[in-house]
Amino acid sequence: MAYAFNLSNVDIKIEYLMSEKRQETEFYQQITELRDKINNLIDESRTLKEEKTKLISEKDEIIKKIREHKENIRSQLSDYQKKKAEISSLFEKKKDLFNTLLQYREKIKSNRDVKVEQKDIINIKRRIKELEWRIQTSSLSMEEEKKIIKKIEQLEKELKEKEKIRQAQRILIEDKADFVAKKVEYKTLSDNIKNIKEEMSKIRQRIEQERESIKKLVEKLNQIKQRLEEIKSKREEIDKSIEELKNQLNQNFAKSRERKEQRRNEEKSIQESKEKEIMERKKREIEEKMKRGSRLSFEEFLILYGKDINRDGE
Repeated sequence: MAYAFNLSNVDIKIEYLMSEKRQETEFYQQITELRDKINNLIDESRTLKEEKTKLISEKDEIIKKIREHKENIRSQLSDYQKKKAEISSLFEKKKDLFNTLLQYREKIKSNRDVKVEQKDIINIKRRIKELEWRIQTSSLSMEEEKKIIKKIEQLEKELKEKEKIRQAQRILIEDKADFVAKKVEYKTLSDNIKNIKEEMSKIRQRIEQERESIKKLVEKLNQIKQRLEEIKSKREEIDKSIEELKNQLNQNFAKSRERKEQRRNEEKSIQESKEKEIMERKKREIEEKMKRGSRLSFEEFLILYGKDINRDGE
């Protein structure tokens, strides 16, 4: 037997459920997008963390290098101070030696024109001996002897002067030798001072190079610190965004559960409405059949009185 039904209310509910399913599909799409965003943010945060680890390692290495450069500077400054003290001592020696050279030069200059030959001294001594021999071996008058004695005294006096000058000449020769030695020493001091000055200049250059290296390392260190701050700030923003997205995701899951429960209730209600409407329609048709005096089937009898029979049986 065919039946015709008026399902306008059911159709409305079905249309509502279909609309709910479309919204649910869109809703799941939103959840997927939220999950993708969270995963992307987590990946970005992980990448930033890896960069942070690398930067911290690089920062530690730079700090180590800066300390090494500073230690090198301290060592170079110590060497520089030693060289400075050494060159100061050499300058004092050079100054004293210079004054000594001036004294030698004046002494040599004042004595260089006075000369006595050794033969002059020999001749005077021979002359004195000859005169003494004459006194001893010759018969001389008192007057002649006095003259010879006087001459001997004059020659002895001259001899002393000549010997004195001769001694001065020997000293002058020694002074000249000392003067030459002092000049060599003076030149050696000058060369040493020059060498030390060059070494000090090189030390200053090395110190400047160390300071320049430190300057560049500090600039790089500041860049790393700035980047670390940026990473920290960015990760905080990411953590905040992830938390917000998680909250939003949890809210959406809660809404999803609520929608599912609501849809199940609606589906149940639709099903019950369908069944009720069908039963009512069948009852009306069976009642019409009874009015026409037609015989009812067992199935139709159950549809018409099934609930009443159940209640009586209870």
